[in-house]
Amino acid sequence: MPLFSVVIPTHNRADSLCYTIQGVLNQDFDDYEIIVSDNFSCDNTKQIIRSFSDKRIKYISTVKYLSAGDSWDFAIYDAKGKYIVMMPDDDCMTPKFLSTMAPFAQSEEVNLISCITGRYYYPDFPKPSFRNQLHIEPFTDRVLEFSALETLKKWHYLDCRLVPLPSAVMSRKIIDIVKSKIGRFFFNPAPDYCASSMILSFGGSFILVDRPLLAFGDCAKTYRSTVKIIPGVTIYSPLGDMNNPFEVALLKGHYSINVFVESLFKSKCNLPENFFDFKFAWALYFSEYYSGMQDKKREGYNIERDELEYKNVVSKLTPGLLDNYSNELAIRYNMQKQGPQLVSGQNIILQGEQNGFSNILECASKLEVLSQVNKK
Repeated sequence: MPLFSVVIPTHNRADSLCYTIQGVLNQDFDDYEIIVSDNFSCDNTKQIIRSFSDKRIKYISTVKYLSAGDSWDFAIYDAKGKYIVMMPDDDCMTPKFLSTMAPFAQSEEVNLISCITGRYYYPDFPKPSFRNQLHIEPFTDRVLEFSALETLKKWHYLDCRLVPLPSAVMSRKIIDIVKSKIGRFFFNPAPDYCASSMILSFGGSFILVDRPLLAFGDCAKTYRSTVKIIPGVTIYSPLGDMNNPFEVALLKGHYSINVFVESLFKSKCNLPENFFDFKFAWALYFSEYYSGMQDKKREGYNIERDELEYKNVVSKLTPGLLDNYSNELAIRYNMQKQGPQLVSGQNIILQGEQNGFSNILECASKLEVLSQVNKK
């Protein structure tokens, strides 16, 4: 049994998938397997995978196109590792990603391990000024250990600073427990958020390596259904392949806060006994949802339907529910002061041309050195 199963669900991204696979093969650690799960691609994905001759790579494919949650669930079916790493097909590991995670994966108390990233914008990114750029968020260069249940409590107050990456390292033991209870593990619209919240609900520790160990990719195919983000430029929305992505959230607009809340509520529905003691910050939710609507309105989106829905839902709320805003904000602030502290500040922005990278694989290979040299 390998320590890690690196699982790469993919769909029609052969041009970035090659970098993702090579990034795993470049690890300075070899106790892992790679499973590439092809979600009914119609490009040259299969040929790209076959071009790698490494025996640790296993190729599987679906017989039809699946939504994100179904695709991820299919992808882990044959995974044998003690820990599972779901690797998006447009991201890339630094060479020390797995070796850095490995010591923490030896502990039975650690069910979830993550790190911070450098965000890489591919040369085809819709906004030209961002192309071949690396953005590195502030970091402490320390290993931070958090209580899983305290982290989940913060999530209920919409403190999303500790939301793990899609490529977080997840305990196979917990995944198997969840699957035995409810028959599956990943759910739409954001399988990574839902998976992380369910894992945290079992307690133990959540480890954050506060150092950029992964190049998080943004390319023209990162998003799916067409929406405009800047005049004359079209990119894709990750919710575009789902007819009704919001099944349990009270509001249905496609805003980032709602993706997070939908995932959290689905976890509560799946494992009610694990979430019984957590109180949700409803006033903060409605406030942040409203702010999200206004941001989209300023960007030129037509949000009339969302505004009407918002007014209708608010009119039916329990009297006084939204009056808790100040109290919930104070609770969240006090929570943030507890436990290990993250740092804040401006991102480091590096141009590929001046720093020796022209693709995400080259970026990932230099990320650790670049982040340390340019650390503020």
